[in-house]
Amino acid sequence: MKSLYILLILSGLIAACQWTLEPEKELREDTIPVVETGGTSKAGYTGNQERFYTEVQARVVSLGYNTLSEYGIVYSPGANSEPTLQNATKQAATGDGREATIVTLTVTPRTGYSYRAYAINNKGMVGYGMPKTFTSIERLPVAETGDVVGKPDVNTAQIQCRVSNANEVTLREYGILYTIGNTTPTSQNGTKLIASGLTGATTTFPLTGLTPNTTYSYMAYATNSAGNTTTGSVKLFTTSSFGVAINIVGRFRQDGYSNTIQIRFSGDNVEVYGGQSGTANPDGIYTRTATNTYTYSKNSRLSITAVNTNVITWSDASGSYTFRRI
Repeated sequence: MKSLYILLILSGLIAACQWTLEPEKELREDTIPVVETGGTSKAGYTGNQERFYTEVQARVVSLGYNTLSEYGIVYSPGANSEPTLQNATKQAATGDGREATIVTLTVTPRTGYSYRAYAINNKGMVGYGMPKTFTSIERLPVAETGDVVGKPDVNTAQIQCRVSNANEVTLREYGILYTIGNTTPTSQNGTKLIASGLTGATTTFPLTGLTPNTTYSYMAYATNSAGNTTTGSVKLFTTSSFGVAINIVGRFRQDGYSNTIQIRFSGDNVEVYGGQSGTANPDGIYTRTATNTYTYSKNSRLSITAVNTNVITWSDASGSYTFRRI
C-alpha cells in the first residue's frame, strides 16, 4: 500500500513537470503598419508639357504578424496639410514595399504639395508616414519667332517675337537673339535684344547697323522665373545690296553739276543718292521744279521693275530718263 502511494505521488510529479515543459502559446495581435515617407527624386513633364509629375519614395518598415494589402503615397495641394486616404489623392505603389519604392505623382505646375506614405494591412488597418512637402516645377514658356516685318533694307530690318503661353507662366525675360550667317544664334556668337515688359506680347525689334547683302539668323527666346530658357525656331533674312555708280543717258541736269548719282536696291524699289558735285544725300530722289532747277525729296521711292538689269528707266515730272550701270 505504501508502494502504491509513492507511485501515485511520482506519477503526479511527472505529469506536473510535463505540463510546465510545454511551450507557451504566443499572443499574435493585429498591428498598424509602420511606413516611411521618402524624399523627392525627380520632377518633369511628358510630351509637349501635357502632364507634369514629381517622383517621391515610400517604404514599408513593419507589418507585425499581418500581411500587406496596399501601400503608396497620399498627397494634396497645400504645404501645411496632413493628407489621408479620405481627403487626398492616392497613388498606389507596386512591389512588397520592403525597399524604398519610387511613386510618380501627377501634379499641377508651380504648386506646393503635402504628401506622405501609407500602408494598409490584411485587416484593413492603415498606417501613415510623416508628412513632407515639395513644390512642383514651373511650366516652360513657349517662345515663338516671328517673321521679318516688311523687307530688310541695306543696313536695317525689323523682326518680331512673342511668348504664346505667357498667361500660364511667370516670365523673367524674353526677346530675340540674332547673328550673322546661317547658324543658330546664341548669346556667345550673336546679339541679345530683351523685350520691355513681361507680358509676352508680340514685340517688334528694329535692327540697325547691319551689313549690306548679308544673311542673318535670328530666333526668339524666353526665360521663366525658375531660370529655365526655351527658344523658338531659327529664321533667316538677307539685307539689300548697295547699287553702283551709273551714268545718265540723255540730258538730266541743266545746272552744270555732275551727272553721276548713286542708287541702291531695296526689294523691288530703287533709292537714289545724289547731290551737287557728287555729294551723297540721304535716301530719296531728285525731282525737277517749275523753275528748271532740281530739289531733293526725302523718303521717296522709285517704283520700277527688273532692278537687276543693266538699264533702268526712271520717270519724274519733267520726263523719262534712262540709267545705265557703269
